[in-house]
Amino acid sequence: MVRHLRPLTAEEATTIQRLARPRTKSARLVERAEMLRRAAAGDGMEVIAATLGCTVEPVRLWVKRFNAHGLAGLQDRPRAGRPPT
Repeated sequence: MVRHLRPLTAEEATTIQRLARPRTKSARLVERAEMLRRAAAGDGMEVIAATLGCTVEPVRLWVKRFNAHGLAGLQDRPRAGRPPT
């Protein structure tokens, strides 16, 4: 189980700060960046989840994906099936 965010590089920290601004990207990406921004500031996963109005599971998921894949892990993965029209 993932409990901590790995140390951020200066570039990653800057990018996460930029992505966490609501007017720059999609709502999903902004929320994911906000989770990471708060985790980097030292907030616990339960605190982050309560602040953002979600459960702890999504926070763990995005921290784990960021730890494994970096900024690319914040993007949606391709989904199965026909694309929406």
